[in-house]
Amino acid sequence: MTGVVSFENIHDMRSVAKDFSGSLSDPSNADIARHFPGTVDRYTGTLEAVYEQLMTTREQCKNGTREQFVIFAGSIAVGLSAIQLVDKPPKGIDATIPNLSGMIFNPWRGKGFGSLSLKYRLDIANDRFHGKAYSLVRKDNIISQKLVESNGLFVVDENDERFTYVYDANNS
Repeated sequence: MTGVVSFENIHDMRSVAKDFSGSLSDPSNADIARHFPGTVDRYTGTLEAVYEQLMTTREQCKNGTREQFVIFAGSIAVGLSAIQLVDKPPKGIDATIPNLSGMIFNPWRGKGFGSLSLKYRLDIANDRFHGKAYSLVRKDNIISQKLVESNGLFVVDENDERFTYVYDANNS
């Protein structure tokens, strides 16, 4: 099964834990560790620890402010993404507009999985959030900038480290 699957619909979370732990420990994904150390801390370690964290995240998603997804290439978990409301969104972003975040592990980057995941989450934004969403993209992540821009997001703000992109289906 290649595609995007919500945490609540994953039946074998142990195999996801194995894929995540292995991928995030791989030196080819050092950029993820450097820029998202909290994510790496949560999804590396013993297989049991990663599994427990995935199950905790699944429970946290039940409050309705966040939906977490796993991106699959066949039966292999190759990435993680989310659409979520945050308590303190960036300047100029309303708290009712969800944040889109995600990552694809090497060697699966550049194979269309990021686009697949983003389009899936934009469909959710269209259905549940009046066609609005935003994403924070690091300035050094040119590939992600091109991905969000090619899917209709545009820059509304920036700081030293990142751009704030907005999606508004009503103004595209």
